[in-house]
Amino acid sequence: TRGTSQVKHLLHTAVPSHPDSRDPASMPANVGSPLKQGEMDVDTAECLLHRAFTGLLQAASNLHATSFCCPSIGCGCRAFPVDTVARIGLSVLAK
Repeated sequence: TRGTSQVKHLLHTAVPSHPDSRDPASMPANVGSPLKQGEMDVDTAECLLHRAFTGLLQAASNLHATSFCCPSIGCGCRAFPVDTVARIGLSVLAK
């Protein structure tokens, strides 16, 4: 939508579903083939979420962004626990 936003760049990412998710699309298409329910473990899902956050911050850095706003990636239909997403996102940001 159009408005008076000061946003200069909008970055997108894809994340897998948390293993406890009921989302049938358990893996983003650009990462690999879709997985069967229960095929991905928590450590792998969290590693991919970490890579998504890292990619977003790298893209923001490449754009010389002076500010960054990020929603709770993966907390909706992907069913990641909010505290897990916060821990991973903040750990990436701290590096």
